[in-house]
Amino acid sequence: MDFMDLMRMKNFVVLGSTSNKEKKAYEIKEALLNHGKNVFCVREEYPNISSIDKEIDVIDICMNPKFTLEYLTDDIKAKGAIIQPGAESDEVHKRLKELNIPYFEACALVGCIRLDSENN
Repeated sequence: MDFMDLMRMKNFVVLGSTSNKEKKAYEIKEALLNHGKNVFCVREEYPNISSIDKEIDVIDICMNPKFTLEYLTDDIKAKGAIIQPGAESDEVHKRLKELNIPYFEACALVGCIRLDSENN
């Protein structure tokens, strides 16, 4: 699996401030929605990942790593994760490995642009 395989999936969780138009998480949420993705905003719309009653394909991490760990609980499952620039840390990497969730340090906005070029 590579980064673009994740971008082609359907159900995304965005961890971050998705209601604040000034934040990157908001921009990512909008881009994913514009690409026909189902987007579940944890922290703003859902209290945690396990409260979502759909299968999660991708977790997009757009928050300070010191807050991320509280959302990466033992009961979550996902096919992969995208760690946005600035959201990475050794602790987040370690936790995703413990959960057996493959991850990429990448930008979902760039992934959306690449999806557009695949479709043209």
